[in-house]
Amino acid sequence: MGLTPRQVVATLVTNTMILTLLGVTGGLVAGLLIAPRLINMQGDRSGIGSGIAVSLSAAAVAAILAVALATAAAAALILARRTTRDSGSAHLHTPARPGQPRSRQPTV
Repeated sequence: MGLTPRQVVATLVTNTMILTLLGVTGGLVAGLLIAPRLINMQGDRSGIGSGIAVSLSAAAVAAILAVALATAAAAALILARRTTRDSGSAHLHTPARPGQPRSRQPTV
């Protein structure tokens, strides 16, 4: 593809970070919207009463997002570096001399 090992690492880490950001953000938004309703519904049905759900603070949400992104970046960096350190056998090579074409034997 014409990428240097550094470009491969940067591409893999960037792709992982984008997917993680989208996934964690979507999960946080859905969780923050749905969880209080589910907790209050469970409290109402069990006899404790509705209104017991407490939402997360903005600092907690930011911390969750930061930890998720840091973990994803570390995992992607480890895997990308391992990929770029592989031996030459993992890469495609063109032969120095093209092989002779095989003659086809007629099938009987």
